[in-house]
Amino acid sequence: MGPKPRGAPSWLGDPAKLARYAADIAWREGMADVAEAWGDDHKSLLRRIGFVLFKPESLLTRRVEEGLSRLRALRFELLAWRLVRLDRSLVRGIWRYELATAPLPTLAAVDIVATCAPCLLVVLHDTDETGATPAATRLAAAKGSARGHEQQPGQLRSTLRSPTLLLNFVHAPDAPADLVRELGALFDASARADLLAEVREAAGQRRALSIEAAVAAAYESAPFHPLDFDESFARLREAAPQAPETAAIADLLEGRAPASDDRLLRLIRWLDVCELPLSRADRGVLAAHLLNTHPRPEGIAGPKTEEPQA
Repeated sequence: MGPKPRGAPSWLGDPAKLARYAADIAWREGMADVAEAWGDDHKSLLRRIGFVLFKPESLLTRRVEEGLSRLRALRFELLAWRLVRLDRSLVRGIWRYELATAPLPTLAAVDIVATCAPCLLVVLHDTDETGATPAATRLAAAKGSARGHEQQPGQLRSTLRSPTLLLNFVHAPDAPADLVRELGALFDASARADLLAEVREAAGQRRALSIEAAVAAAYESAPFHPLDFDESFARLREAAPQAPETAAIADLLEGRAPASDDRLLRLIRWLDVCELPLSRADRGVLAAHLLNTHPRPEGIAGPKTEEPQA
């Protein structure tokens, strides 16, 4: 079965989660590669290393610098970065457990929002001198809730001004074990080995990377989009003024029709595949706002259904 988390240190992750991960392919591959790449230092590095995934909305709205500035204020230094383009399979790999019971409209909306532009993954070194809390756990707290009313000043999602549950800008693993499993899901063996070697070298030399190259590459990969709902809806009306789906979306958004799962799923899937001159970002904005019309908006924020965190 590969590496088993029996007898794992308490800071690695919740015991129930670790027991579940024993049969998880991404965990087993990720943990084996972390131990190989980082050797005897792998436990100490796992305590000091974390990552944040700046999701497509951060790149599209040009807010990556704001997020990185906040992370530096929290004593995190950039060690490495990668552009990552999510697809349907990667979304289900990263958030396998959180999405397992998500409503089908949520899954359909995530498929659009998460794939409307690349993501920027930044690997961070926690320079907080106390070291009392693992870096991944500290980053998860710094991320904040996807629900606006639960966000606290200074948290990343508050800083980046998340407009709605699904457009929440950043994801960070909840604990070191999640970091390991998600690296196993995101990268193949060769790419993972390269990243882990780069992180070990940078951490060993206490060398922080300049952010300019990462930000430039991120923005070059994602044309600017304000994620403004009114603008996206106006473009839908202009592109398909007579389409029954356009009228149905308007009825839902303006409260003239009930937001059943069946209706939401049909309309969000139509947004995903309809042959209209709408950008992927416009489609994501509309899908995210449609999801908010549901009487039980069980969102995801990267995603989780019971407490949307991503």
